[in-house]
Amino acid sequence: MTEPTLDLVRELQAANDRAESASRARSEFLAGMSHEMRTPLHAILSFAELGGQKGATLTPEKTARYFKLIEESGRRLLDLLGDLVDLANLEAGKGVLHFASLPVESLVHGVVDELRPLFRSRGIGLEVSSCGATSGWIDRDALMQVLRCVLTNAARLSGPGGAVTVALAGSERGSLLSVTHRGSGIAPAGQGPAVVEPPNSGGPKTEAIRSALILAICGEILTAHGGRIWADHRNDSGETVHLEIPERSSLPGDGASGSV
Repeated sequence: MTEPTLDLVRELQAANDRAESASRARSEFLAGMSHEMRTPLHAILSFAELGGQKGATLTPEKTARYFKLIEESGRRLLDLLGDLVDLANLEAGKGVLHFASLPVESLVHGVVDELRPLFRSRGIGLEVSSCGATSGWIDRDALMQVLRCVLTNAARLSGPGGAVTVALAGSERGSLLSVTHRGSGIAPAGQGPAVVEPPNSGGPKTEAIRSALILAICGEILTAHGGRIWADHRNDSGETVHLEIPERSSLPGDGASGSV
């Protein structure tokens, strides 16, 4: 085989490995999610049943405690359902993509403004530290969904009191978007740059599977754009996720559509 042919074979094998890894992660995620959804739902039904049976004899303090537990379980269930919606939207964005040359900074500001109330309600800061004027050869809807999921995933990993910072700058190929948060991340501590892939099967925590699966699907969409996504783990228990978004001139082809 010629060297270009070998390179193509390697790329196809790598793409196949990523698809198989993502498929395993999906199965693990759904198995864990079914258990996690039953837990808060069972708590809601149990405390509601107790309140109904003993409502006349409960003290105000205990009644308030039951309502608080029902509220907390309901919010947990709502978060889990939101994760499923995010995944469904990402999967839907993996169909045929329609590309156009668009300003990336306007998409970034649009998604940040859209999500700012959500971050505020969770007590998490969301700031745009820098946002240069860059353009990319992109499918607008698919890229905006990727940005939403990267940012909401960063919020989940940060937790209340955390902060997420967004920076956009030009790169050799187009645009480089960086989303930094302070939290656990998905890369092992002390490890350098990590490619965002689903974890290997073997019973990892559902939270880690959820984060890795979301970012893996984002990676598939970025690959269809001719870009890539990777994560740098930081020593202060934070992480920066980078998205490379190429311009049309840096791509080998110039078709107006494609698919994942």
